[in-house]
Amino acid sequence: MDASTKQIQQLVGTIALDNVDLVNRADSRDAYRTKDAILKWLTQVDPSEDYYRALKRRSPGTGVWLQDDPRFRSWRHCTNPSTDRSILWVHGRPGSGKTVLSTTAIEQLQLKLDDNLEILENKMASVAYFYCDSGDTRKRSTLEILGSILAQLIVPLHDFPNEVNEAYHRARKYGRQHLSTADDIVSVIKHVVKDSPTCYIIIDGIDECSDPADVTKIFADIATGYHNLRLALFSRNLPTIAFGLDKVSHAMIELEPSLVQPDIDSFLTKSLNDLPGRGTGAQDQAFSKLSNASGGMFLYAALGVQSLAEAIDSQSVVDAIESMPEGLNGFYGQILERLGSQSIRRRYLARRILLWVCCTTRPLSWKELQCALSWDETKGVFMEDQRPFKDAVLDLCAPLIEYRPEKDTFHAVHTSVREFLWKSHGFDSMSAKATQFLMTESHAHQTIAEAVLASLSLPDVIYNTTVDDFRYPLARYSTENWCHHLSSASFEENLCHKYDKFVDSSLARSTWIIRFILSNKQSFPLQRIAKYQKQVNDWKYRKESSTTTFAAEDLADIQRALIELDQLDLGQVESISNFERDLIIRDLARAFTMAGKVDQAIDMFERALSQGLQGDPSPESVRTTWLLNSLGIMYDQKNLTDLALQTQLKALSIQKRFLPPDHLDLALTLNELGRETRHLERYSESEQYHLRALNILRQSLPETDLQIIWTLNTLARCYRFQGRYPEALTLHELALSGQIKLMGEDHPHPIRTLSDIAKVLKAQGKFTEALEIMGDMYERRVRVLGKDNPDTLWTMNDIGMVWEEIGMQSGDVECRRKAIEWHEKAWEVQVRVLGEEHKHTVWSRGVLERLKGIDRMGDAVTIPWL
Repeated sequence: MDASTKQIQQLVGTIALDNVDLVNRADSRDAYRTKDAILKWLTQVDPSEDYYRALKRRSPGTGVWLQDDPRFRSWRHCTNPSTDRSILWVHGRPGSGKTVLSTTAIEQLQLKLDDNLEILENKMASVAYFYCDSGDTRKRSTLEILGSILAQLIVPLHDFPNEVNEAYHRARKYGRQHLSTADDIVSVIKHVVKDSPTCYIIIDGIDECSDPADVTKIFADIATGYHNLRLALFSRNLPTIAFGLDKVSHAMIELEPSLVQPDIDSFLTKSLNDLPGRGTGAQDQAFSKLSNASGGMFLYAALGVQSLAEAIDSQSVVDAIESMPEGLNGFYGQILERLGSQSIRRRYLARRILLWVCCTTRPLSWKELQCALSWDETKGVFMEDQRPFKDAVLDLCAPLIEYRPEKDTFHAVHTSVREFLWKSHGFDSMSAKATQFLMTESHAHQTIAEAVLASLSLPDVIYNTTVDDFRYPLARYSTENWCHHLSSASFEENLCHKYDKFVDSSLARSTWIIRFILSNKQSFPLQRIAKYQKQVNDWKYRKESSTTTFAAEDLADIQRALIELDQLDLGQVESISNFERDLIIRDLARAFTMAGKVDQAIDMFERALSQGLQGDPSPESVRTTWLLNSLGIMYDQKNLTDLALQTQLKALSIQKRFLPPDHLDLALTLNELGRETRHLERYSESEQYHLRALNILRQSLPETDLQIIWTLNTLARCYRFQGRYPEALTLHELALSGQIKLMGEDHPHPIRTLSDIAKVLKAQGKFTEALEIMGDMYERRVRVLGKDNPDTLWTMNDIGMVWEEIGMQSGDVECRRKAIEWHEKAWEVQVRVLGEEHKHTVWSRGVLERLKGIDRMGDAVTIPWL
């Protein structure tokens, strides 16, 4: 081989190695990006911020007793599963130092793991933790807790477990950018725990989460199922938590005063030594007073030290000691007394600071709070020249509130502050100067609702989908939370007028919805919006005691917003999956049918299709298929079933051209085709469409997935119409089991599946079983939807029809009487709620006329149900 050939081979070899290196780097970069995306999908909260903040608050030398406590040692090691307890519950009074103690436990576990790193080799144990916060919705939801714990368990791993990757990619297929209940994250956590050597999970403040009983049950279930998992819960002694733990074996540490008093005394010794006048008799007197009065509450001792820090000489120290109040509430009351002695303007500002810091759904940034405090309730405007200085806010309300510079946010110093300000009794010892700062929760929400509605109504905000946060710092918070504050407020005519004025414009309503979607950081934003709209409607009609849940106009607003959203630059918004759109469309179709306004929905979608989409005007674009699906559903509701079928076939034709054969959107359209052909009594075709959809879904989704569950239900309905009752019943029961697991028994969807099961039993002649299920359905719908809801009324009609069937078979006149009774009760409410000419009302009237033997028969009306 000559030298030049050799040189070329070496050069080729070098290039090949470089290419391999480039590929490896690219793969590594892609893997990193995927991991980062998974972690962002799982959680928005970084609990390490709370951890390090609690570490800073800890007084040196305190909390070390925990590692020597036999109950904690037994829990940590748990070498004998038959006697040791894998669940530890540490509970104590408010202010007893639970958060700092939980942080000490986390630190000790992490240090222990570091010491054992060489022994554990690559199988290092994991420590995951979460700090619940009643003042921040992001830190109190069950889903957020689960997502954060899972993220911490997997982040040390070189490769994420397959179950995590699969759950993430399934969610992405649906277009879900954030974790949801549909992801069955508990099962994923169980898989990760099963394959880990040892896991420690610590949850602080579980009493502050939205559903303490649910969180306790979920994590206790995980902990009892795996010998390698240790679970520690820190909270107050709430009955709901105690009840959840009574069912499982657990150890318990109660933070009695005698247990934590040595730490409090250590804290007092150091803190008092740092104050002026140390070494005097007054210091010893202060120590004695605070140690005896603290009653095992660190927070009381800390507030006492802060009050002494304001002393200017020995006499003022003595005065402060002598005026020390009893208990935390006594201290809070004393602080309010001092605030009550301030000038009128400072008192007014202090009231608003406490209200906005303690009653918002999350901590406000300084710019948000400053803007909120400039709201003039009397003039009804934001006053630029009345935005307070940050130092003034801190000086005025400390130590009830604290500022966290790392996030530039303001917080109540402790959840007990919020509870104290909302307390409605037990203030006989407080003067009017102090009680002026107390508030009722509903009135606080009323005040905030006025301000956020005003923020949304500003000329540069109300019709703009993007708003400058610097110029309008309260706009984002208002967009995300105005419904919550309004629906939680006490009803007031002036506030209702402001609400009516804001929602009077359909453009303002749809613009708000678009902004909500653009800023959304949670799964299923459309369902959240629909829920918020219903809550606001319930608030508005509270004075009339209306329980009607018609939402046709509200759902139409969502639909208009979705259509407008398609006109925006696609880079501006996280994608809304067609499956989620479809969920809203189904609700919209039901609502419009009940309200007799299906033509309005049809017109909306026909116009949207004719206008085309921004940057993609072709009517044959794959982006138009969700509009075709929606239009087909509306045609079906109008009993234009042939036209509905043609529309869905057009959507399928476009999808086949542009999408891969296993794309989830094809399954959605196939299911719609199955429904349309079933309505046309072409049952064999219907079955095949649903089976094709099921085949696509099962390639990438678990059996517990919502879309598979929905498909099983629709396939079961096809079997019922074919007389294949055992097959129908099996599928409905399978779907019901999955729905209850994901949604709970009282969600409208599993209640609807119960209705399907009852219809199968009725068709089989099992009337007693059908009646039992229908009775349960009726009670659930009354509880969940209200007595006047159309679905509740239709359940009453169903019960009446079963009694009629029983009467026809048995000849029992009493059964006929019961049938008339149920139909009559339904008809009376239908007349009042739906109107005399509504198809449901007409149908009920016709049945009653027939049952009562009246010659004139009511018009028969076919009701297509989704």
